[in-house]
Amino acid sequence: MRFVCTSLVLALSLSSSMSLGSEPVTCELLKKESRFTVGVTAEGLLSMLAHDRVISAKQFDGTIIFDPNDHQKSRVQILIATKGLTPVDEDLNQADAEEITENMRSSIKADEYPTISFSSDSIKINQQKSVVVGRLRMTGRTRRISVPLKVTQENQRLTVTGSFRAKQSDFGITPYSAALGTIRVADELSFEFTAIAQMPIKTSTQTNTQARL
Repeated sequence: MRFVCTSLVLALSLSSSMSLGSEPVTCELLKKESRFTVGVTAEGLLSMLAHDRVISAKQFDGTIIFDPNDHQKSRVQILIATKGLTPVDEDLNQADAEEITENMRSSIKADEYPTISFSSDSIKINQQKSVVVGRLRMTGRTRRISVPLKVTQENQRLTVTGSFRAKQSDFGITPYSAALGTIRVADELSFEFTAIAQMPIKTSTQTNTQARL
């Protein structure tokens, strides 16, 4: 869950070899190409009658600031609309999809808490491992998480992939259950993301201005 996913600023740091000037820059998140999902696992005595599910974030936004002079000052904030979380499994019919969506939104109190957010606190970058540490907020509760990343760069586009796990109970969420608890959702959720950002392109005017300076 552009969850959290959430950590494009690390990718931006790897692009410091690009001539972006000395001022912090805001980078554009490509929403149509980015992907944020939550994996939900069924458990219980009758779990074989249920299915693991994938929930996709369909509505999200964010701000990514890259500071070329001090990577540690770079930052990212991501907002995901809780009412935009939707099951995307191909085997679901419309009625089942609507039931899962209703139960999920009720569990996370989507009417009371319209967004899930992530804000970075610190960034660590090296050739072996890139990690962002920040605050994940759901249902009015905040927990610190650490997310390892894989970053690739092609021209002006940066692709960041990563995953992490979090327990619903840490955020005051009671996992959904049915049939007297013989079918229930596991407390731990798995978050995965592929976030794609567009780096700002320096214009010839900017280049000439910096040359004069």
